[in-house]
Amino acid sequence: MPSCRRLPLSSNVRRRGQPLREFRFAVGSREGARSAVWKCWVQGDEVYLTGHLFGAEAKVSLHSSGVCQWSLTNSWVKKDVSRRNADRHIVRWNLELPEGSTSKLAFRVAIPVSELRRWPLPEGQKEAYWVGGAPIGSTVEFCFYVTSVLDGQPKTDTNPALRHLASLPLRNGRWLVCFVWQRSLSAADIAEARAAAVAQAIKAEVQVHPEHRIALFASATNYNSAAVMEVCATAA
Repeated sequence: MPSCRRLPLSSNVRRRGQPLREFRFAVGSREGARSAVWKCWVQGDEVYLTGHLFGAEAKVSLHSSGVCQWSLTNSWVKKDVSRRNADRHIVRWNLELPEGSTSKLAFRVAIPVSELRRWPLPEGQKEAYWVGGAPIGSTVEFCFYVTSVLDGQPKTDTNPALRHLASLPLRNGRWLVCFVWQRSLSAADIAEARAAAVAQAIKAEVQVHPEHRIALFASATNYNSAAVMEVCATAA
């Protein structure tokens, strides 16, 4: 089992008494070494995730039907007249939605601390949750759960190892709840993930440069959810 602990959290996200519909998150700090900034948002019953490393060209979609996909966006399609909408989908999988009083781990974003770098924030960067304090050699994992239909807000304090980040209501009465925790991955694991991510990008005909940040997609299994791991194209 990976080791884990609660992580310190800083935020410049201002809540105004309205239900949260979107939030951004990252590992590190605005002023120091950091990951890419990621965004999660909901529209009606649908959930979406993307990161700055994708530009505006890729996202993860978790649909209320249980059909999920990692896909390229309409912006990607429009850049080349030879591309078709059917070409957008990279990976599809099915998520069994929870019933009763249960919840389901739907997706994960993993960011090894070894992959943090000092690089400028995009101009006009919006408010975000910043997760800091994780030691070198650890990996910060953002876990996205979908709840069953609830009458009120979901409980967020049932597991002391998980730090609650945000809860977003869906129109159908379910909630998307994000927690963050720390796990251990070896240097060999991360190097293997880096090599796989580069190979995955090259297979998709993406030109990879040494300064690029890329993501490795991992399919869902019987034991864990689908996930992406953010890595640098080259080790520090």
